[in-house]
Amino acid sequence: MEKYISRLKRIFKFLLTKESKNIILINLFTAYLLLNSEKDFLSYIDIIEITKKTPKKVKYVYYYNLAAYKLSINEKGEARKIFDENIKKEESLLGILLNYENNPEQKIVKLEKLLLKQKVELSKIEVKFCLGEVYEQIGNLKKARRFYNEIAEKKSDIYFVKVAKEKVLELSSENI
Repeated sequence: MEKYISRLKRIFKFLLTKESKNIILINLFTAYLLLNSEKDFLSYIDIIEITKKTPKKVKYVYYYNLAAYKLSINEKGEARKIFDENIKKEESLLGILLNYENNPEQKIVKLEKLLLKQKVELSKIEVKFCLGEVYEQIGNLKKARRFYNEIAEKKSDIYFVKVAKEKVLELSSENI
């Protein structure tokens, strides 16, 4: 991930248009979000300018990641507001997390369906991580450990992999 960030920073220096710079900035803040580097994430999100000319896909990624960040720091009301005003994609990971917050069984059903649709490895990791969390919350620690274990085997420095490794150790020490 550090190579990716370094490359993005080099590319940014040569870009001329605000739109192309915003795309690189959004990639940077997404990378920092995946690394759980809150300070860096916030420093990049503050300099991105979303305007009427900003392409829809860029706006979507910006607002999706901002809402995901708000949810991760337990600002659920703000996450819901950003989601409702800018995203509204019910079958997205964020939509499932927000819409089925108080219904873990339904959340599991939706997440498992979403997992089957994922083609990108990072997306699979995110959904599996959420499944691990939900199974852990409802007390099915065996299934939680299975999902965390699948993630922990990945060679990556992203936050999900680091936490999954910790969770596997934690759940293993409980002899599950």
